[in-house]
Amino acid sequence: MSAVKLYTANTPNGRKVGIAAKELGIDYEFNLVDFKTKQQKEAWFVDKVNPNGKIPAIVDPAGPNGKEVRVFESGAILQYLAEKTGKLLPSESKYEAIAWVYLVNTGLAPNLGTTVGGGGAECTKLCDSSS
Repeated sequence: MSAVKLYTANTPNGRKVGIAAKELGIDYEFNLVDFKTKQQKEAWFVDKVNPNGKIPAIVDPAGPNGKEVRVFESGAILQYLAEKTGKLLPSESKYEAIAWVYLVNTGLAPNLGTTVGGGGAECTKLCDSSS
């Protein structure tokens, strides 16, 4: 099975997916997106990874029915990975768990990201699947 390709950067939303992938035991390839060169706005990224030109995003070559799928926006990626692995979304409380993911993504994380900065090394250490 091919590894999920994770495209991310050192942002609060960018870190979430790498952490979740490690916790879920997902085999993934880490791709640090360079904001300084606006890599996320390049044609290949917009065409193949995220039409919105933002991170995080994943490309799963072994998606539903064995077909490649791209997923973007951190909440959608977290839900996709949980459903793919069958972990973190218990059937009796699946929708409550999803509601908490969306609360964090839309209510808490944006404010936290504004007040808590970070250097460039943390994402590489946290998200790189080889570390």
